[in-house]
Amino acid sequence: MTVESSSNSVGSTMVEVAEEDLCVVLARAIGSKVEKQCSDLAGQGKDAEVCDALVGAIKDFMSKSAEGDAGNGASILAHAIAKLPQAKRDALASKFVTEVSSAANEDVALSALCRAYNTFPPHSKARLATLMSILEFAAKSGKTANVASALKGKTELIKTEHGLSGGSYRDFLFALSGLHPGPCEESFEALNAYLASFGTGSELNQISKDKNATKVANRLVSELMRTPQHFKCDFVVALKVLGGKAHECVKILVDGSVKDMKKFCKASSAFLKELGTTEAQCVGKVRLLALAAIGAEAQKGRGGDEISYASVTEALDVSAEEVEPWLVRGIGLGILEGRMDQLHQVFKVQKTAHKTFGDDEWATLRDRLGSMHANIAGVQEKIRVTSK
Repeated sequence: MTVESSSNSVGSTMVEVAEEDLCVVLARAIGSKVEKQCSDLAGQGKDAEVCDALVGAIKDFMSKSAEGDAGNGASILAHAIAKLPQAKRDALASKFVTEVSSAANEDVALSALCRAYNTFPPHSKARLATLMSILEFAAKSGKTANVASALKGKTELIKTEHGLSGGSYRDFLFALSGLHPGPCEESFEALNAYLASFGTGSELNQISKDKNATKVANRLVSELMRTPQHFKCDFVVALKVLGGKAHECVKILVDGSVKDMKKFCKASSAFLKELGTTEAQCVGKVRLLALAAIGAEAQKGRGGDEISYASVTEALDVSAEEVEPWLVRGIGLGILEGRMDQLHQVFKVQKTAHKTFGDDEWATLRDRLGSMHANIAGVQEKIRVTSK
């Protein structure tokens, strides 16, 4: 995998020389004091000490040099560090990324970090430390687009390469989610994987002690409510352990009704503001899940493959005039397919899209919806009895 950052290098004046002289050339470009120190150390074969001296000076060099020289100097040093024995390499790489991240020019610094990541050996701690610095630096500086694009779909690859698990995996996922300041599929998956990493066993009990778990839970709930196409609620078990408003909100989403959500929103305006979501978004999500539940029942043949407009009105708590717009919205989101029969006031279900809800099938959805299904079934039965 290659991580790249766009940076237009200008003003490069360093002269290309033989590889064995590159560190001395960099030292000369930094200043006479560093040049003498590095020349003496190099003459004694102390490569790690040479790199250490250059690491201590690289920040100031990058800050005062032309972009081309700054980037090339950092690359020279990264290559030199990469050739060191593992223990010394890993220790110096950590210092290197800290110094480079502090350079004045953010574009050059990010580009240098990305080039260093590609220079350090695969599976090494140096490479992982550099990747984490890239994620944190990109998020802090707001220069996330290129990094996010390069890492898209690479989560499992990185997890396998570095043997990430438990806390180390969660640290990576949290940093990865920082590349996406707004709701999107990539951040939702990263945040979901964060909570899912606690599993369902004894480790789940440690979630309340995790420094980022509450932040992650709140962001997940925010993205779930704010993004119409998000329905996956696998993290509800983790939320139950964490407790709080986030769990209360999602519990209503999967087990409650529209009226329950309206009541929660009115009593939790500060929480919704903190999440950056609105009552309309929360209530809309409950309505979509209710529509999904009705579609699932109809697809199973329990309602004759038809959804009556009256049952939609009752389950979604909307007026008769709003039924068809909600059906259109459900079709647009891939929740269900079919056609509206305005004459008979029914929606004839032709297909329900399992993939709308991630890896779960409609049978699992019924379990999640809990009492909502019983309520909807009761409404449908009442309608059939009344119509006779």
